[in-house]
Amino acid sequence: MQHKIIRKLKSEEGSSLAFVIIIGVVILMLVASIMAIANSDFTFTQQSLESRQAYIDAKSVIEYGKIEIRNRKSELEIKNNELKALYDEYSRIVKTPDQSTEDINKKIADKIKEIDDYMKSPFYIGCVDKNNVSDTLKTIDSESDAIGILSVESKNNGTGTSYTYKIDTKNLRRNLDYEVNFDYLQSSKTETSSSGGSIDIPDPPSKPTYDNNPIIGISGNIYKNPDDSTLNNTVSGYFTGLNNNQPQNEENKILTLNYPSNDLNICNGFTWVNGRTLKLTGQNICVTNQFATSEVDSDDPISYFNMTAVGKVQTTTNQTKPGEIYFVKKYTQLNHGKNTLTANGGDVIFKDGLVIGDKGTTVINCENLFIEGDITLRNTSALYINAKNVIISGNVTIEGSQSKIYTNCENIWVGNDSKTNGKINISNSNSLIDVNNGFLAAYSSNGWSDDTTHYNLNYFSCGNVSLDSGSTLCIKGSNDRNQMKLGNITTKSSGAELKFLNVNYLSSGDMHLEYQTKLTVTGISDKTSQMVSGVIRGPGDQNDENYFKSEEYHALTVRITNFAAVTCKSMSLDGNSTLVLNSAVVKITNYLSLSRMTNPIEITTQYLDVTGKTYIGNIQDTWPNGSKIEGIVKINAIQNKLNIRFNGGYEQCNSTVDINNAQLVMFEGDELKLDDADADLYVQSDNINLDSTSNYVAKVSLFRYENNTSQTNVFIKSDIQTGTHEGGVLKAGNYTSGENKTQGTLMHKYFTAYKGSSLPVWPAAPGSGTSVVVNPGSIGNIKLEKYY
Repeated sequence: MQHKIIRKLKSEEGSSLAFVIIIGVVILMLVASIMAIANSDFTFTQQSLESRQAYIDAKSVIEYGKIEIRNRKSELEIKNNELKALYDEYSRIVKTPDQSTEDINKKIADKIKEIDDYMKSPFYIGCVDKNNVSDTLKTIDSESDAIGILSVESKNNGTGTSYTYKIDTKNLRRNLDYEVNFDYLQSSKTETSSSGGSIDIPDPPSKPTYDNNPIIGISGNIYKNPDDSTLNNTVSGYFTGLNNNQPQNEENKILTLNYPSNDLNICNGFTWVNGRTLKLTGQNICVTNQFATSEVDSDDPISYFNMTAVGKVQTTTNQTKPGEIYFVKKYTQLNHGKNTLTANGGDVIFKDGLVIGDKGTTVINCENLFIEGDITLRNTSALYINAKNVIISGNVTIEGSQSKIYTNCENIWVGNDSKTNGKINISNSNSLIDVNNGFLAAYSSNGWSDDTTHYNLNYFSCGNVSLDSGSTLCIKGSNDRNQMKLGNITTKSSGAELKFLNVNYLSSGDMHLEYQTKLTVTGISDKTSQMVSGVIRGPGDQNDENYFKSEEYHALTVRITNFAAVTCKSMSLDGNSTLVLNSAVVKITNYLSLSRMTNPIEITTQYLDVTGKTYIGNIQDTWPNGSKIEGIVKINAIQNKLNIRFNGGYEQCNSTVDINNAQLVMFEGDELKLDDADADLYVQSDNINLDSTSNYVAKVSLFRYENNTSQTNVFIKSDIQTGTHEGGVLKAGNYTSGENKTQGTLMHKYFTAYKGSSLPVWPAAPGSGTSVVVNPGSIGNIKLEKYY
């Protein structure tokens, strides 16, 4: 038994050992697994940290490069402003006489290259310690040690330059690249070449339009009460549903129809009684019936009509839409009183024209006045227009005497640009059309309160103009961009007056001026004002061979002053006329004829160019009253600058012409002819060019020169025929007077051979050259960034 127990114990002792071994092996395997897992996790963590650091390094390089891109964009704006300043300087230089643009052009080219080189230059990024890249980044000079390279591509995008910046990383544990772009419109200049006296025509304003369908409104009528009623010889008004659907009767001879919340339509009749006053108020007013024309034309008592369209408050915006007054049929005013039509801020529309009869006055206050058809005024009538825009499709005619039209407007169109209408015709005496000159004075002289808007005339256009005896057309501009465009202008009988004041730009056809016509044209600025016209002349047939030597006495007064440039086709003034012409540039594209003038003629300019023939004759003569009048044609310089060219020939007789302070006077064409009867020509000039095919100076005439500075040079194409005094006249050739020979006639004793380098050349007119508009340019925003 004891042995069995011992054997059993020995047997269990062996199995425990095995169990222990098994347990130990399991533990060892578990420990080994845990160690492997731990080691794997450690390796993964270490790799993640290294990868993250590699990304941070690469991203740091990208951010460093982005700073450079932003700096370049900011610097580009500075450099582009510097380029613009150079273009501004260029613009100043080209407008300055005798200044070269060579230096400024070089500066501009250098600045453009500087900008292009700067924007496209490569940029290299390095570091001090590759184990600490983000904290040790720096800019380096070459690619060899670079860990980041900023490169630039540029291309034309149609309007400017598109810059694309790329940052490529290298020599790092991880590469990360970047791309971004933005556009650049470089500052630039636009140059426009112009000849002196060229016309800078402002763009005309846009012509307003109106709704062709009148507002229907509440129908009603204004009527004379029947003779057999208790209200006989009175007037009443009725609009359906208003005033408790009852007529409104006059009180104290005043008919007040006050419906400011309603659109009104007078479509059921419009009759009247002498001596009454109408006060009609509505949101909008439409007069479908013919305006009252019976029992209105009495001098005593007088009738008055007042209509006011107040407009309507819009519920959605709480803003007032301006009112409108609309006349469907021809407006004919026969009452002798004052009619006032007011649509402040809105439109007044005459669908079939406007007629104001004898002694009538119409006052119109609105934003836009539309007249389809004609305006006609009869005797002693008046029209006052206070409107921003006036659009007249037909003609403007004053048939009667002592009638007047006053306007206070910003823009006026007369006619629709066809040749058949748009005429202004004052066909009776002592009448007036005044555009923006005397409106306020005339308005207040009637005792009317000045509650009008004061407009500045910007634009005026019309067709042909005709003025009768004693009549006046006056147009006054205000701003420095105003323009006036007219067709042919004719004055009839005597004493008409044309006044164009404060002109920036005036364009007209021929001006045919009758006896004692006064033409006054003043520019708003002697630096910018310009005038272009056809012929300016008295009556007569310019095709008549004697036209240039007119012996008529039309006594015209022509004053054209304060202009930068005046251009006309021809100018012909005759007996007893007066001419004062002041303009930096004067161009006459055909002939100039001045004949039998009693008053001095003064032309003050820097540049006179006559393309056709010039004839000056009988400026001093024995006149019908037996007295001899000294008449002198004076041509004077502005600021000591004067160039003159008579390009189509020059003929002078019995007159004195005095040219002062010139640099060059040129006689070209078929002939220079100083005919008999004391033709005296005094020329004070540095250079005199007798380039005519034939030169003739009569013995009783005198061509005298005087130095303008130190000497006078004379260039003669053809021999001077006949000669002055006893011979010795200059023949064909080039001569100089010498410094001490300050004045004399064209004779050999005053001159020696010219030793200058070249003959004088006809210069460009003042204002010739280049106008420059500088575009400031722009830098666009940075577009979508891309990492890859």
